[in-house]
Amino acid sequence: MSVIAVNFIIPLSVMFYCYYNVSVTMQRYKASNCLDNINMDWSDQMDVTKMSIVMIVMFLVAWSPYSIVCLWASFGDPKTISAPMAIIAPLFAKSSTFYNPCIYVIANKKFRRAITGMLRCQTRQRITI
Repeated sequence: MSVIAVNFIIPLSVMFYCYYNVSVTMQRYKASNCLDNINMDWSDQMDVTKMSIVMIVMFLVAWSPYSIVCLWASFGDPKTISAPMAIIAPLFAKSSTFYNPCIYVIANKKFRRAITGMLRCQTRQRITI
């Protein structure tokens, strides 16, 4: 149960809390019309919002099977868990560390340009972000 709490419930709660507060703050600023004097590109903010949603969904996809296997082993008969499920679920959960960089590279244009420039050994001044 502590594995589920520490690795699944607490991180998921923190992600939802942060995403909720970001969306409420964005709506509040948008509704108050105080952004008229600020030159802010809201398309970037929407990209960040979409990227956050994708990151939460991918976290759920990665850690849900492992959490189910842990709950099954805790409250059910652990002998009924199939060998492939017992192997694949933890590997899939551990692969979640790979998802965030991939999501950043795919979804964020500025991050993608910076990574491309870094791989090409360009200096910071030559990278057009």
